[in-house]
Formats: sequence, structure tokens, C-alpha cells
Amino acid sequence: MLFLRWELLFPAEWRGAWPYSPWTDKENVLETFCRRGPTPQTGPALADLLIAAVSREQRCQDRWYWRLARRIETAQLRARLATAAEGAGERTRLRARFVLWVLDHPDEGTGSAASRRWLRSEGRPVTLPVAALGLADMRPAAAASLLADLAPADLARVLEGLHAGPAARILQQLQPVELAAGAVELMDARMAARALKAMDPPAAAGVLAAMEPPAAAARFPGPSRAQLLVLMDTDAAVARLRAMTPAAAGERLYYLPSATAAALLLRLDAAFAAGVLAGMDWWVPKRTLSQMPPEVAATLLTHLRSDPVAGKRRDLDFELPS
Repeated sequence: MLFLRWELLFPAEWRGAWPYSPWTDKENVLETFCRRGPTPQTGPALADLLIAAVSREQRCQDRWYWRLARRIETAQLRARLATAAEGAGERTRLRARFVLWVLDHPDEGTGSAASRRWLRSEGRPVTLPVAALGLADMRPAAAASLLADLAPADLARVLEGLHAGPAARILQQLQPVELAAGAVELMDARMAARALKAMDPPAAAGVLAAMEPPAAAARFPGPSRAQLLVLMDTDAAVARLRAMTPAAAGERLYYLPSATAAALLLRLDAAFAAGVLAGMDWWVPKRTLSQMPPEVAATLLTHLRSDPVAGKRRDLDFELPS
């Protein structure tokens, strides 16, 4: 319980301090509660955690809370979910309604596939002819042509009802690229990121570059797709990095060649660039700084050494090449 409450209250500390994958351990803990059930002491606390998960932006492995709801179901929990289902925020309302549906349908799944089916059929049903045409089984170009006249919000709802692969193939065929970008901006951020990750990199880079920087930053795929920054215009790449947190920007730049990462960091203000470098593994800052003009590298190194956390790292005790 302490481990789960730690994630709820201090997610950044929870993620950084745990020596192994915290998400794997979170899954194991929740799966154990699902299998063994609660105790009189843990039941109310688990209900509080479930309501908190319903009310926030979804985190990795939160899907186990939806399954856990069946083991901790009470009249009080149902009443709290019903209240959330009528409250503020569409995301919270939909998630609460889905958990209530899970309770009412004990034979149904609780994972992402089940939630997409529920979203498409009950949560936000698309009452358009395309809803029943089996888009995933159509040729992507034909499906894109069928969807091209939809408003961006309707298009986003259709794409959210598909698996990442079919959604990605349809997005690649939508023209102009601004149409695809407008729909992706209105999709759930996690679903959008999965679809963009499944797209051909040049197409995904084009969609991200056509979006508003904050929306693109929130939907940017994970570090394995860092090359998307290289495939777009430099100004567009820098704007999207600026819209990320330093930690998120660092996760992407870490996987780029040091000269490329240095060139992008040179376009960012010194404090932000130092924050990016501070989150990287020990050998990356030195290698990246060596690719910068000496005076700029010296300024960033000063920022790093003055940081209360990064400044304690021994790997910052090096001399820059002159």
C-alpha cells in the first residue's frame, strides 16, 4: 500500500528512486491484490487509490485498477464512481463510466482493447456510417478517403477506437497533413503517441511538425522515436523540445548523435539546456558539451555544477577541450 501511495503522491520521486522498473512492480502488486483480494485494512485504501486513478491522467499499469475494482466492489465505491461519472472533466467521466461498466460485465476484459471497444460503442459512440464499416480491415487509402470529410473531433474519436497499427496506416494516408495533425491534437495523448510510434517515421514527423508545439510535445512518442526530431525542420524540432519538460527532452536527445543533440541544445536557453543535460547518463553531458563552442559549453557546465543535485555528480569533474 505504501508503494502505491508513494506513486500517487510523489510520482517523479517514485520513478527515479526505485532501483528496478517501478511499473513492473506496480503491476505485480496490483495483480496480487486482484488475485488475493483486499483485507479490511486495505480495502478502503485501495478504493481511494482507484478513485484517484480514475480522476487523473492515466499512468502506466493503471489498467490493473479497473480489474481490481471487481475485488473491492462495494455500494460506496459504486456511488463514488457514479459521482465521478457526472463530474467535471470528460476524461474522468469516461473512465468512471468504464469502471462501472467493468463491474456490470464481469466476463469482459479490462485492458486497453476492451476500453477502446467500450469507448467506440458506448463511451463516445460515433453515430456515422463509417463506424460499422470495419475500418481496420479496409485498405488504408480507402479508409482515409472515407474519413476525409469528418470534422477533426469526429475523426479523432474514430481513430481512438482503432488499434495503433490501423490508426497509423490511416493517418499516413490522410491529406492534407493538417487534417491528420488536427485529429491527432484532439486524440487522447497516450493513444496518439502509440499511433505516431507505429507510423512511418517521415510521416509521423510531418504530423508532429504540423501540430501546435505543446500538443505535439504531449503526444511525442518515446525515446525509441527520437529520430523524428531529425526528420523535421530544425525550428520545428526546437519548438517541440521547448514545449517538453527538460527530463522529457533529455530522454529524446540521449538517443541522438552527440553532434545533433548539441546543435539542438544550442538553440535552447542555457538553463533549460542544462536541465536537459542534468537528466542524462554520466557520459552523455561530456560528449555533448565537447561538440559545442567552448564558451557555450563552459556556461552550461557551470549551470550543471551549480545545480544542487547534478552538481554532486563526480562525472562533471572534467575539463572541456580548448
